[in-house]
Amino acid sequence: MKKQYRLVVIGLLLVILTSGAIWLLGIHRASAVGKAEGKVDGFVYKVETIGDVALVNVELNVDDPQAVQRYRDANYRHAVELMRRGQVQTIDVQITFARPVPPSIVREMAAQTDLVIRDYLLAGYSPEGRKITSIYLGPITPDVPDVVELSFPNGESAGTLAGVMLLRGSLHTSETSLGRWLSDPVVYMVDTMGMEARRLVAERHAAVVGERTIEVTLHSPFWQFDW
Repeated sequence: MKKQYRLVVIGLLLVILTSGAIWLLGIHRASAVGKAEGKVDGFVYKVETIGDVALVNVELNVDDPQAVQRYRDANYRHAVELMRRGQVQTIDVQITFARPVPPSIVREMAAQTDLVIRDYLLAGYSPEGRKITSIYLGPITPDVPDVVELSFPNGESAGTLAGVMLLRGSLHTSETSLGRWLSDPVVYMVDTMGMEARRLVAERHAAVVGERTIEVTLHSPFWQFDW
């Protein structure tokens, strides 16, 4: 009887130890596959999985003018290379303007270049002269005024939005679409890094990403501009 009791106790201990080991291994694996990082055109990206989404952050120190210029140059090279390949495709872009541009002008150019605007950011000033911004879902419809006056519920002015400073959307890798935006003097940067980061993450970190949707966050230095 005692022998059987010892066997039962030993069996239970083995089950507990095995379950504990599996649990710890599961935690280790979860933490191991939940994060990753690498470089795209010399810039660090970091991946973190949350549920069904793999969040990718392409890091950029917007306070470092040299880093911003390297990032800008890398994006230009990548965009030119996409057009040079001759295989027209639709890509996601983030466009930063050198200064606020009237929505009507951006809307017209978007129509001419088959740019589909997903969302856009209007920039301006508060009554005290501080920079302010407001984000809107696209497209930029004809009823959007070139100058947006903001006000508080009591009617007092909350500021003036002078134009589009940044937009996100999709366009074609052709001279008449992507090429037009690259050559426009009012455009500071056409950011195509999201496409490249998404491709590299899918290739390099398949074990981390799995079947998750890849979402890329890009940064823009527009707050540092004099507008």
